[in-house]
Amino acid sequence: MNTKKLPKLFVQLYFLSIICLCWSCKDPCKDLDCQNGGSCVEFDSGIVQCACPDGFTGEFCEEAIPCFNFTCPDNVTTDSPVYNAATDSCECICADGFFGEFCEDPCENINCNTGNCITNELGVASCDCPDGFFGEFCQNSCEDINCQNGGICIETESGEVVCDCPDGFSGEFCEEGVECFGVVCPENVTEDSPIYDAVDDACYCFCADGYEGADCDIEIRERITGSSTGIHYKAIDACTSGEYEYTVTIVKATSPNNNTKQFIIPGFGGFDALPANVTCEITEIEIDVDGNVSNIKWIIPDHIDTDSDGNRIITSAISPGSSYYNFGTWNPSTGALSITWSVTFFDGETDQCTVILEPF
Repeated sequence: MNTKKLPKLFVQLYFLSIICLCWSCKDPCKDLDCQNGGSCVEFDSGIVQCACPDGFTGEFCEEAIPCFNFTCPDNVTTDSPVYNAATDSCECICADGFFGEFCEDPCENINCNTGNCITNELGVASCDCPDGFFGEFCQNSCEDINCQNGGICIETESGEVVCDCPDGFSGEFCEEGVECFGVVCPENVTEDSPIYDAVDDACYCFCADGYEGADCDIEIRERITGSSTGIHYKAIDACTSGEYEYTVTIVKATSPNNNTKQFIIPGFGGFDALPANVTCEITEIEIDVDGNVSNIKWIIPDHIDTDSDGNRIITSAISPGSSYYNFGTWNPSTGALSITWSVTFFDGETDQCTVILEPF
């Protein structure tokens, strides 16, 4: 344009418009610093912002996205992986029903046969069996077990199925009746009573050690002591130091715990010293072929007694502290007792006697 022929004012307006046009042509992204490969994008509204590449975020793409490119296995939650700021690590959260480092299904390789595989909160799988099926994999069934006489098919701790028999029956299928079931024995019988005798086809109750009678309610020591007040005896004691005669009343021992094998001889011993009260103990009861008591063996355990001259030990042992005894006897015909015993004084003196005690 030839401005020489134009008015001066027009020329000034023309150049001012050129300057304005140049100003509007300035790059709007020039001052936007997009980092990490981000690019500036201008919108129709004239706003510009950074478009960030995958893995970055922020106004200028300055922030790396945690866990980007971190790969989780299948069967995880939709928000996995999750960044854990406390450990500065990425975590994959297994979806419901999946467990372990690789979010696996614990039931995938378990065959529960007729049952259903279930998992607990720890991810441990097990089989939930329907009624009548048992075992780790529901592999055992009661269908082929015929429990008789009211028996019930149950599972044992090892997973086997067996018949649980009612009282009075036994056998694999509860097919056998229990001998002596319903037979009630009295007190003071052996632990295995009643016992079935196949020859007699009968059940018998056997008295515990120390008892006799049809109802096992009589203490065998009562043959020596009587039932309550004791039995009086005349004693003839043939000792090394001489022969002595005296009378005693033999009674039951009441302690410890009313031991039915023990009895007491008060005023025992005819030697030249004060008499003693000795506790004797029944060691064996002999029964004849007819079931009657034929002998009662008894001993005098080491008995430390105190007389006016000092301590002494009375015993039927071979010597004090010995485990070998002279056993006393009982005569079933006369009720007489006999035993060889000894006394040892602490000054070293001893005396040995054989006593016969006859009831009167």
